[in-house]
Amino acid sequence: MVPTGIIEVTRAPRDREAAIAHVVRMFGEIQADQRLMPYDSTALHIFGRPEEKPDSIVSKVALIQSGAILPSLQDYLVVDVSTRDGVRVGDEFLLFEPHHKSDKSDFADPEIAIARAQAVRVTSYATTLMITGQRHPKIEAGTLARRVATMP
Repeated sequence: MVPTGIIEVTRAPRDREAAIAHVVRMFGEIQADQRLMPYDSTALHIFGRPEEKPDSIVSKVALIQSGAILPSLQDYLVVDVSTRDGVRVGDEFLLFEPHHKSDKSDFADPEIAIARAQAVRVTSYATTLMITGQRHPKIEAGTLARRVATMP
């Protein structure tokens, strides 16, 4: 999903009438049939930085928002943790490949850090992460994500 603009709703829908909105910014051609993604302005009131949290929750990437084959910086991912798990906007996650025990060797493959991402939207069903740093192009549905820092 590539945003083409930002609109501001000035009047909510009422009595079977459509809402009224105006365009605040345009990044491309805006079509009448495009979908809207609501913006949660509560994130504007967040102060502080995430604090490290060892041994935290582990989840999986359920969806890559853009459908990109190789998602990269500033792409959005949906993971299967929610407010019920204590996740908050601003929490940081590490996407990783877990260590594997090799059948052919006495040595195990180490855990590999793939990327870092930050929670930008958290609901009672799932969490949307934005990729903020990347080491390897190996992000796909099913990739493990561990919360490594949480907002105070």
